[in-house]
This record gives sequence, structure tokens and C-alpha cells, in this order.
Amino acid sequence: MAAAPAPYSGLPADALRLHCLGLLGAAEAIAAELTRGRVTVDEVVSALADLIASSTPNLARGPQG
Repeated sequence: MAAAPAPYSGLPADALRLHCLGLLGAAEAIAAELTRGRVTVDEVVSALADLIASSTPNLARGPQG
């Protein structure tokens, strides 16, 4: 799971894996809100995009190393 963002992260592999697990948990919780009709698809997309972007600040700079 953490292999794809690894080149864009300055985090050690174990830390990156935990960050990815956190994002997965957040995605599951947000999906549950969508299923219950409490949020819209646009809100879900925006929230997940913001979470991913804020957790990978080096993404815009390209692969690290």
C-alpha cells in the first residue's frame, strides 16, 4: 500500500505505512458518511483529496532521492 507514494515521501517506510493506514481509515469513515447520506460525493472527493495532499507535501515536487 505504501509503495506507490514512497518515492514522493521523505518518511521512513514504517512511518509512511502508518500514514497510509490512517488515510485508509479516514476514507472508510468518510465512505460510511456518504452511504448514510450525510455528505455529498463532491464533499467526499474534496475531503479525501485534501487529506491526501496534506499528508504528501512533497507530491508536487516529484520523486525524492
